[in-house]
Amino acid sequence: MSIKTELQAALAYVNTKLVEKGGESASTVYGIGEKIENLSVSGNIIDNPSNFYDETGQTVRTLASLRNANTLFIAFITDSHIYTSNNNKQYFDAQMASLKAVCSAIKPDLVVHGGDITNGSEAKTTTVGYMKDAVKQLREIGGDNTLILVGNHDGNTVQSSSIPAADVESDYRITEAEMETLLKGWNDGFTYAGDNYTGCQFYGYKDYAALGIRVIRLHSYIENIGGGTSYFGGNGGNWGYYDDEVTWFRDVALNTDNDILILSHQTLSPILQGYAENQNIPKNGTAIQALIDNWQTNARHCIGVIHGHVHWDYFSKGNKTFNVIDHSDHSTVLTRTGTHGDFYEYAQGRAEYEASFGTSDSTPVSSYRDVPQGAVAYGRSSNNATEALWTAIVVDKTNHTIHFVRFGAGSDLSVDYTSDTVINVTGITLDQNSASVTEGNTLTLSATLAPSNATNRGVIWSSSDTSVATVSGGVVTAIAEGNCTITATAAADNTVYATCAITVTEIVRTNLLPSAVDTDGSSYNNGTGYMPDVRLHSSGSVFYDSEAIGMYTTGFIPVQYEQTVLLRNIQASTNNDYNYLAFYDSSKEMIANCSQYIKTWKNSYGLNSINEAGGYLTSFKVKADSSHDLSQAAFFRLTAELIDGTSKIYVE
Repeated sequence: MSIKTELQAALAYVNTKLVEKGGESASTVYGIGEKIENLSVSGNIIDNPSNFYDETGQTVRTLASLRNANTLFIAFITDSHIYTSNNNKQYFDAQMASLKAVCSAIKPDLVVHGGDITNGSEAKTTTVGYMKDAVKQLREIGGDNTLILVGNHDGNTVQSSSIPAADVESDYRITEAEMETLLKGWNDGFTYAGDNYTGCQFYGYKDYAALGIRVIRLHSYIENIGGGTSYFGGNGGNWGYYDDEVTWFRDVALNTDNDILILSHQTLSPILQGYAENQNIPKNGTAIQALIDNWQTNARHCIGVIHGHVHWDYFSKGNKTFNVIDHSDHSTVLTRTGTHGDFYEYAQGRAEYEASFGTSDSTPVSSYRDVPQGAVAYGRSSNNATEALWTAIVVDKTNHTIHFVRFGAGSDLSVDYTSDTVINVTGITLDQNSASVTEGNTLTLSATLAPSNATNRGVIWSSSDTSVATVSGGVVTAIAEGNCTITATAAADNTVYATCAITVTEIVRTNLLPSAVDTDGSSYNNGTGYMPDVRLHSSGSVFYDSEAIGMYTTGFIPVQYEQTVLLRNIQASTNNDYNYLAFYDSSKEMIANCSQYIKTWKNSYGLNSINEAGGYLTSFKVKADSSHDLSQAAFFRLTAELIDGTSKIYVE
């Protein structure tokens, strides 16, 4: 199956309904397949891209069920740590290919990188080169609606202790002024703090007034937290929030009745990173937590803080008591109790590939000693979609719910951000468990979710055979005669709760295959309409070749210009050189050379609308292309790998 066909099969339901949601055309999505395919020759990844296509299709289906005009959609990746010796830029490129494919179908409001684009431990020119490439790729997806947060590695100061500090300062370090040019040199629509505040160009807010949501971008990088060269060596010297930033957050950012969503590289909570609150790491994190707690009321809420840095997936409230676990043996190191943070913080797992992560979701490994209980790091598997970790975040304020749809490794999550619990769907009931529909028509399946407060989370609809029927938002479109199963899956946990058996009946058509005629006007092959063990000759000078054992050739099938031909149960391959298609005028003189394989029509000429499924021709429209004028067509003939008594040819 071709690259394009695989992605078409995975995203067969992408249609005008998704375009109406703000995405682009399905053809744009299919075009991403070539970008993914190209990665298979650049490293030891994506040798079998079908995993990416399946994951892309599943992710778009999930987002289609959650996304509407009253939601905020953020595409979020973090902690890429691009580093020459790790050869991990290929994994960032895999992220970008998958992100572009999904966001072509479902358009995000924001594309966010959560910081630590690079490892910060190479020559400045190398680091800047990686940064520029990452920014370019991210902006190809998000345009001006792209936010790149500053991580503790992004100052390029994580250098070997053998390098003199003065050399790091002159030859390695990237200043905040330089980062402003590299990472935010465009108008992203955010209102930034202003020159009265230290680090003012890196923290700001943007109101989505129609949604009642304020997105706040924090800056957890203090350029020189202790003076001198304390920011060198990656020792946490720059972890924290400026005193001025805390003031701005209190007086400006929180001056709203909208619900707030905070984006930051660092966690606000010391205990979620294994520190006690009195250690003040990150600096001023606890102070910002306390401000949020004091700001929240029954009418306005903190949706949460979404961050990277810790290289783990988790969600937790900072005012809880829980165990802190040693990353290597999972033993309880100590118990932490937070006094602030009556809101959720969400961490996304590390995007960098490390061999120590293993090849499955086995014992997780982190560069940090202590992590909160329940935190998970996911391994990456060769040639698998887990190589492209990122998260689609959908906020539904109407139902005070935040959804996390993980691409690649990780579990989807939906949380009522005003409560202490994750909403769990306990069941889905369809209004019917079987139905019959005539080809070309539609029917709508209604789904009821339990409990009732889970209805906002949506249903992922899928069809077991998209050549028979497709489904989107519960609307089933009958394609061709046959049977398939429509499945209703819970959007949050991918549990299948309900199915509906669909029988598609064929509309009344005239099958032209048995009436195909030979050159003398007689019924072809005693009325079967096809002849075995022959094929159209490649020279075009004769009508069949008796040496082509295992091939099947039709007689003359009547057709007119701009009509559409439908093929059923005919194995006419779009990849095999022995499958021919030829056109003739009313005198049965050839007007398009039958030496053109179906493969050539498809790849070189296109026939303007040639369709396939599973590598076989299913329909084509008789229309002129760049090399063939079919305006005088009156008949066509076809050679295929298999035509039998069940095969049918229709002309519409």
